[in-house]
Amino acid sequence: MNSSFPDHVATLVERERPLLDEIFGAGQYEIEDAGRDSAVIRSAEFNLEIGYDRNRDRHLGLRVRLLGLPERLSIHMKVHPLYTWARFLGEEYPTLALDVDARGIIMTPPGEQLRHELEIFARYKRELFSDPQTKRDAAFFAAGYNRAYNDMCSGKGAWSEDS
Repeated sequence: MNSSFPDHVATLVERERPLLDEIFGAGQYEIEDAGRDSAVIRSAEFNLEIGYDRNRDRHLGLRVRLLGLPERLSIHMKVHPLYTWARFLGEEYPTLALDVDARGIIMTPPGEQLRHELEIFARYKRELFSDPQTKRDAAFFAAGYNRAYNDMCSGKGAWSEDS
């Protein structure tokens, strides 16, 4: 592997420490190597789960788990990709223009994908999660969105013809 494509995703995350220091504050987060293709950034308010699909399409994605929520919300809080929070804001998710080859393999370096995801998260952290009321509202939205999506996929709930 060359230096731009490390063996572990956590190595990519380590390279982004200057940006992480801006987002969380120096010493206010931990990077956990959760396996070759995943890492977790832990802070007092968030767990950011980063996954890389090395063997299929080489997509890197970041998902957010909100921490410090009221108990009734915490039990329903799953990890959510950044596009869930974009939907809460009523926005389109600002996707990175990916270089994809004829086989559908993403050629955009994973480090570039990670930086893009972290920059979007930084904006959401400022605009959504810095105010406790807005954070709570976003968490309720995400929990409801998750429940509705699961109902639709399972054929149960309001989405089913039997309801």
